[in-house]
Amino acid sequence: MRKVSKIQNFLTEQSKSLFNNQNELNDYREQFRKTLNNMNDSKTPAILLLNKYALNISLNFLCNLRKFPGAVDHIVAVVFDSYSHQILKESFTDIGGIVYWDIPALEEKFSSGDGRYQVFQYFRAKLVSLLTEVTDQFWMVQADTIWKENLFEIIDTDSQEFINAGIIFDSEGSEGLLRYMIAGGYFFVRSANSTKKFFESAAEFLLNNFATDNNVMNRLCIQKAFGVECGQINYSIISNWRMSSTLKEHSEDSPPLFQFDGDDGSTDKFNKIKNEGYLFVDLTTKKCLPDNLNIKNQQGHSIKALQKKEARRE
Repeated sequence: MRKVSKIQNFLTEQSKSLFNNQNELNDYREQFRKTLNNMNDSKTPAILLLNKYALNISLNFLCNLRKFPGAVDHIVAVVFDSYSHQILKESFTDIGGIVYWDIPALEEKFSSGDGRYQVFQYFRAKLVSLLTEVTDQFWMVQADTIWKENLFEIIDTDSQEFINAGIIFDSEGSEGLLRYMIAGGYFFVRSANSTKKFFESAAEFLLNNFATDNNVMNRLCIQKAFGVECGQINYSIISNWRMSSTLKEHSEDSPPLFQFDGDDGSTDKFNKIKNEGYLFVDLTTKKCLPDNLNIKNQQGHSIKALQKKEARRE
């Protein structure tokens, strides 16, 4: 209980400097408005949050997206330190936008359950609420994900399945209760007063309770809080660590997007991605690898090709 109390006290203290200065908040709101206005009207923004400790995995993610023409144009990176800001500006001139939000508490490493992570969850909920004021709709995305297909093409947010949903979430699993639970790594938001209130409520709960944001959002969805209808993306489209832990054995059956979100830190996630052959970036130059060197080709053969080779031997 002492640890939880200490974490909540840290969050309370940090929150005072995040969204209470109206002049500063207006400046950030205007930064987002200008950034989003400069984007192509046909591009739905996708918000990516990172600091220098998540830079490697974020660069790899952006290089992965380069496989899909125009995908990087959707990304608006919100960075918490000047180093990440500079590297992204130099390496990804085609990115949709970069907003540097100076938050000392989020410049350092953090992992699930610690004080900085609680600050991150609170910040994200408040940010989503703010974004509903400056753009009509947007995605929240995470860098610990491999894309085999283009998210912006495979999910039609205006389809009959999702047209009435104010928010569309990824799923925790495919069976049992997990099928109905929100993972929270990827979600789509239609801007409205109702969705703004939804995330304000989530932020308020996170500020006063030790909780994970996906469970908080799940509760609000069940309650249909503020009249918000929540849609869910099938687990066969976007998966998480439960699927990625078996990718080596079932690579060809993996969904279009799969997350390596089971480890604590970005370094662990990046190493797992690299070890499984999904490396797209040269970390020395901070530039993308040529197409013939990335995704699985570094290992010489895909798993499917190796299986065929073994079958011929038999």
